[in-house]
Amino acid sequence: MEERASINAAWAEGYAAGKKGASQASNPYMGKSSELAKSWDQGWKEGNENLSH
Repeated sequence: MEERASINAAWAEGYAAGKKGASQASNPYMGKSSELAKSWDQGWKEGNENLSH
């Protein structure tokens, strides 16, 4: 269950980063955890799609 919470948290962090216009390269999980990095990227993509222009 803790792993699921970490994945959800990584997604939420990515979403927030994407929504505020941060670079996708700022993924803090790159090179550390491929599963968390993937979740962060998914959140970033969704947040970036909702970016207010």
